[in-house]
This record gives sequence, structure tokens and C-alpha cells, in this order.
Amino acid sequence: MKKLIISIIIIALLIFLGFELNLLYKNWPRESKELKIQSNSIEENQSSKKESQLTYFSQNLRFNHNNISYNIDSACSLEKRNRMIEAFSVLSRETQIISFNEADKNSDILVSCSDAEIQNDENLFISGEGGPSKYINNTIYPVILKGRIFLYKESNCGSPIVEVHELLHVFGFDHSKDKSDIMYPKSDCTQELKIAYFEELKRLYSIKPLAELYFKEADNITKAGIYLNFALTILNKGILPAKSVNLSVYADNKKVKSFELGDMKIGEGQKLTIKNLQLPSLNTKEVSLKIESQSEEYDYENNVLRAS
Repeated sequence: MKKLIISIIIIALLIFLGFELNLLYKNWPRESKELKIQSNSIEENQSSKKESQLTYFSQNLRFNHNNISYNIDSACSLEKRNRMIEAFSVLSRETQIISFNEADKNSDILVSCSDAEIQNDENLFISGEGGPSKYINNTIYPVILKGRIFLYKESNCGSPIVEVHELLHVFGFDHSKDKSDIMYPKSDCTQELKIAYFEELKRLYSIKPLAELYFKEADNITKAGIYLNFALTILNKGILPAKSVNLSVYADNKKVKSFELGDMKIGEGQKLTIKNLQLPSLNTKEVSLKIESQSEEYDYENNVLRAS
């Protein structure tokens, strides 16, 4: 009986010793090896730009929704108000894809008629009396957050030439050199609203607004024995927020760990630095970093970064 007990104790000690030696082997200090990135996920995809005779403050500038709200200040006369509403109707009718609705002072477009309200906001293009007053530029399609129109000049034209001119400024169109074009700097009641403006707006607003997550930077992806280290930046360059963003780490296609990053706003980036993340094996050949979220995106191929 004693021999059996001794044998069991010896076996248990050998198992424990083997476990400890294996653990010591795995955790023995090793030289850090920089992993080589195998994909092009870090390269920033540029939005397609169509050749056009139109001029822009920034090409592809747009609101991230098609039903756009506006508010006309109470200081505007009934005539100015009616002409501005007609300008909204013109764009809505001719594009058949953009609509407008009147709302409160938190609206997408604010219309003012008092000289005292004219401001030189940091991001406002003072070209005529209208433009985007707040926008985000580090996205696939630069996103207009707010627009302003100042109707402090009287108009003698039968149609809303001045009002449409300023509204097109809000949508990102710059002045034209063509005197017959409604976007010529000096208004003339005979100027035409060219179909090219409607075609461009229809093209741009027919694109579904989505999020777009990608790796903007990835530095020092290293492996030291069984441990992984990396530092990276993830950016949402889409035109909608990304919901419930996670970064998952895979070792030879097996998930090791997920890191919750939360929601990510338009144009927002997050930096993540991870040290000593334990991999399942010393023999791990490929590490994959994958961005996951609950939001639909323009491109999923740039959500995965592979390194070996």
C-alpha cells in the first residue's frame, strides 16, 4: 500500500514538474520579432472622383441623409421666406432624391435675413451669402453638418435665382465663370440652372450612407515567444457612426481575444496599444487583427490586418 502511495506521489510530482517546465519554457525570455504585415489594409481608399465642369468647395461634399431640415428666421419677410421655400422645392423637384422639411433652429440649414447675423465662422465659405458652416473633411465623402444662408439682399428676379445660388453653395458648389450659369458670382435674372447640378446631386445622394472602418496606422506588431504586442489606430471614415466596434485578435484563424471600442463617430479614430497578449502556441504562424461592428460598411476587405 505504501509503495502505491509513493508511486502516486512520484507521478503527481513528475506531472507537476512537467507542467512547470513547460510553463517555464513558454515564458522564457525570447528576442522580440517584428511581424510582417501581409495585407494592404492600412492604405487609405480614396472616394471616386468624377471629372466634371462644375466647380466645388470640396468635391463629394454632402449631407449624410437625403431628407434635409431647414429653419427660416422670423426676421425674414414673407417674400424672402416664400422665395427660399421655392428654392428648396426646385432642388427637391429636379433631383427627385433630396427632400426638405421645415424644423426648429437645430435644423441642417439655417436661413437668416439680418445683416447683424452675418458671421465669419471658421469653416464657413463666404462666397456670396451661403455655404456649409460646419463639416467633417476626413471621410470618404466630406460630410456637411450644418449650412447657413444669408438673404440680406433684395432680389428683383421673378424666380428664386439668388436663393437657389446660395442653396447650391450650401451643397458645396463654388462660383462658375460662365455668366449664363446661376452660380456666376453676380446674379442676373436670365441665368440658368444647368442640369449638371441636378445630375451631380442625384449621383452623390443615390449613394447609401454607411460607416467605413479601417486601420489608419499599425506599428510595432511584434511577437516575443508566446506573447504578442501591437499598437494601431482605427478610424471611421464613413459618413455614419459605427456601432459597437470591436477589435478581435486571431492566431492561425482561432480567436484569442476581443477588445471593445464602443461606438465610433464620423471621422473619429481610436488608438489601441496591447502588450503581452498571450497566444495559444509558440508555433503560431499568422496573427490576424479584425475590426468588427454592428454597422454596415462600404468595404469589409480593409477590416482585416494579417501579419506573420
